[in-house]
Amino acid sequence: MRRANPGLRPVDEFELIRRFWIEPFAAGVRAAGSGVRQGPGSDCAVLLPAPGCELIISSDVFNSGIHFREADCPEWLGGYALTGALSDLAAAGAEARWFTLSLSLPEIDEAWLAGLSAGMLGCARSAGVALAGGDVSRGPLSLALTVLGQAPAGSALLRSGAAPGDAVYVSGALGGAALNWAQGRAPEAAPLRLDLGARLRTLASAAVDLSDGLLADLGHLVRSSGCDAHLDWSRIPLAAGLAGVPDAARWALAGGGDYELCFTAPAGRHGDIRALGEELGIAIAHIGELRPGSGKIEVRDVDLDALQAAGYRHFR
Repeated sequence: MRRANPGLRPVDEFELIRRFWIEPFAAGVRAAGSGVRQGPGSDCAVLLPAPGCELIISSDVFNSGIHFREADCPEWLGGYALTGALSDLAAAGAEARWFTLSLSLPEIDEAWLAGLSAGMLGCARSAGVALAGGDVSRGPLSLALTVLGQAPAGSALLRSGAAPGDAVYVSGALGGAALNWAQGRAPEAAPLRLDLGARLRTLASAAVDLSDGLLADLGHLVRSSGCDAHLDWSRIPLAAGLAGVPDAARWALAGGGDYELCFTAPAGRHGDIRALGEELGIAIAHIGELRPGSGKIEVRDVDLDALQAAGYRHFR
């Protein structure tokens, strides 16, 4: 990041919030149906969920040196971070409504902030979410996002809803983000799967987003549901860049950052799920089944012990 021009008027956090967050996002906050009674610029947001809906909330932190590099394009970072945070709502089958951003900056770089704001604004418009508030402070470069959504009461998808006999599915292709990181490149723009998640409320039994890798995230689901997952390596959709790459299984199974959806559904739903994927233009692969168990995962034709990885974990 570059420091602000020392010849310019000093800028404090309130000016940054006004210029890069309140003003650019004002139209979305004021739009009819935004559900924001009081938004950015106040100590508390006042939000209005639709009648008969339950509130669904998730938080994510994106740290420089862990989730991104300071040299990464700020427009890319703004869209990637918000999309990644929203993927948790997609996995719950929620309608995304609002988000907050708390930003820690080691110094002021107004051009970088303008890019971050623009990238996040583009994603917010695509997702139909309004900025509800946040904060800016001095410190190590970090973005903390909280996303809020809603779903009809009792309809949200949970990790604990799967059962033995359910089929396991995954959207999109896996491993591309982790491979790009390993090769020193930022991943492609993360997919926004909100439409898919909302439609899965009536089809799927459980779902999770793939932020830390298929093994880690599906592991949360099967442990919560009291099942084992038996997957077939030949069915797992690989990102184009993985063709011929050694250790492709490591990137596809244990790499993170794809932000695709992994979900389960009763076996009789195959036709409905295939039709949904065709309608939305999203590739959905049937990659295995669940059996009675205690949260283990097996992948046919892959030695997971030799892989020696189970997804990204902080502090490991």
